[in-house]
Amino acid sequence: MTSSLLVGGVVGSALFIVTFLIDGATRPGYRPLYHPVSALALGSRGWVQTSNFILTGLLMIAAAAGTREALDLVFGPAFLAPFGVGLIVSGLFPMDPMRGYPPGTEPGTPAVLSRSHKVHDAFGFVVFASLAAAAIAFGLALKGGWRLTPLLRRS
Repeated sequence: MTSSLLVGGVVGSALFIVTFLIDGATRPGYRPLYHPVSALALGSRGWVQTSNFILTGLLMIAAAAGTREALDLVFGPAFLAPFGVGLIVSGLFPMDPMRGYPPGTEPGTPAVLSRSHKVHDAFGFVVFASLAAAAIAFGLALKGGWRLTPLLRRS
């Protein structure tokens, strides 16, 4: 079971990136250096990116459980799980159209943002902060890593 959870994390990570790269490359008006990947959740094909957020989030939560079991760690998985939750919530609450995307949208950022956009942004912070924290925690726990390793292991 643990190995399946870990494979889910690997598959989820790769699937997320491949999906937004292909979807973004095939979307008229989408500019990846200007528009966030969250913008792909807008428009008639928005379901693709929404599904990508939710599925990847579920797989990351599963991976958190798998890494906790396989590596006997607390902090890495404790930060990986909120990353998954943040992706799910970001998928359920799409951002507002802006910066000319989807095509026909006014350029720039709207003066007033919807509740959905505000929730999306708040959980976007959770996504990026928890992913960075998980990377640091897992890095510290690696064998041969920094000397804080004993502090990161469960008792």
